[in-house]
Amino acid sequence: AVTGAGVTAYLRRGDGEVPARGVPLLTAAGARVGSVSRSYGEGGPVLVVDVDDGPPGRPYTCRLRLADGSSRDVATWSLAEHGPNSWVVEVPAGEVTAVELVAEGGAVWSRAQL
Repeated sequence: AVTGAGVTAYLRRGDGEVPARGVPLLTAAGARVGSVSRSYGEGGPVLVVDVDDGPPGRPYTCRLRLADGSSRDVATWSLAEHGPNSWVVEVPAGEVTAVELVAEGGAVWSRAQL
């Protein structure tokens, strides 16, 4: 399940919680367009995808790359012109190694290496 959210991500470390640092979401040219953070939801681990910059109205598929070499398309979103572009994605079984936002033509628009 995918949920739109304005979320502050937290990771458990030791006996307290500390804010998580997001991994940059970068275009192929190296421009930072957002971030991806690990967090926790009611159902377990989640990824918080925040897009700060990009063409509004264009749809992107969120693709998770897994450690076993497989990938999983988990959602499709369009960037809003005004307002937050933040989404929460449940983490599937297996280690997620990267998050990609893929344009309609199949080209990877941006990627976060986790």
